[in-house]
Amino acid sequence: MAMEMEISTEEQDLASYRREWESSYGAESGSFESYASVRAMIFTCKPIPVHAGPETCLQIFSVEVTELSGGLQWPLEVYGMVATRDSVDHNRNVIFRRRRDASLVLTQQDPFLKLTGPSRAVVFAGPVDVEVQLKLKGTTTERQDIDLISKVLVYGRDFGSDNIAVSSNRHLARTTCSSSLCSLKVAAAPVARVIEATVISAEVTKGRWPKTLGIRIVVSGTGGADDDEGILLLDARDAAFRVDLADGIIGLTRHVVCVEEGGRLKLCIEAYSKRTGCMYEKSGVTELMPKRSSATIGVCKLAFCTVEFVVGWSCLVPKVGDLMRYGI
Repeated sequence: MAMEMEISTEEQDLASYRREWESSYGAESGSFESYASVRAMIFTCKPIPVHAGPETCLQIFSVEVTELSGGLQWPLEVYGMVATRDSVDHNRNVIFRRRRDASLVLTQQDPFLKLTGPSRAVVFAGPVDVEVQLKLKGTTTERQDIDLISKVLVYGRDFGSDNIAVSSNRHLARTTCSSSLCSLKVAAAPVARVIEATVISAEVTKGRWPKTLGIRIVVSGTGGADDDEGILLLDARDAAFRVDLADGIIGLTRHVVCVEEGGRLKLCIEAYSKRTGCMYEKSGVTELMPKRSSATIGVCKLAFCTVEFVVGWSCLVPKVGDLMRYGI
C-alpha cells in the first residue's frame, strides 16, 4: 500500500550546532564556512555509473520572515545567508545570500527572501540541515547592525522507507524557527525518486520583450506539494529589468528544481504591467519529461514573443564518496 512520506524537524542553536558539526565532519569536510563542492548536472554529459539514480530530495519552496517582536517594525533591511547541508558533502549549499551593500528590503506585504539556490538538488538520504544567519541593517554604519536570527533547522524522516511506494509528494511542511526578534518560516517538501533539473538558460528567440512589462517565471516538478505551490525561477514584476533587449537573454535567479522521475517539469511565463502591477499575459504551461541525463529544449509562447528554455537533466548520488570512486 502506498504511503505518504512524513518528515520531522528540530530547531538548534547555531553555536552548539557548529561545535557538533566540526566534531563530526570537520576532518572530512573542511571548514564550517566551506561551500558545497558538488555542483548540479554531474551526469548531464557523462556516462551514468551504476550507483547513480533518482534520489529522495528536499525541495525548498520559500523562506519568509514573520512575527516581528522586540519593537521591530516593517520594513526590514536584511542581509546574510541561508544554506542547506546534506549527506552528499555536508558543506553549505546556499539558497539565499546577500552582502550588506546589497541588502534586501522586506515588507509586511512581501516578507519572502529572494532565493537564488540551491546550487544542486538537496539530497534527503540523511538529515538535512538548514542554516540561517540573517542580520538587520542599521540606519547608518555596520556597528548599528544587529543579529536578526541565527538558527539551524534539522529535517529528518524514516530513512528506511525509500523502497516504499509513495502515494504523492503533497506533504508540504511549513516549519518555523524563532529568535527574540522574529520567526522564520520555511516551506519545504520531501520528493521521492528525484531527477535533478537545471534550467540552464532562458532566451527570447522570436519577437521582443516589451520594456514596459515585468516578468515572472514559475516552474513545478512534482505531483504537487500543494497544487498551487511552484518554484520562482524569476520574479521581476516591477523590479529591475531582467531581459536583455540586445540578445534576449533572461537573467534567472534560480535554476535547480527537483522533478519526480515519473512526473513532468512544468514551465510558465507571466508578463506584468509595470505601471499597474497587474498581469498582462500568461503563457501556456510547457511540460518536459525528465531524463536521467542529457538536455531538453522547452518553449513558452506569448502573443509578443517566444521564450526558449534549455534544461539539463542528471541522476544523483547520496554521498560525495560515490563520485570520488569514479574520479568525478
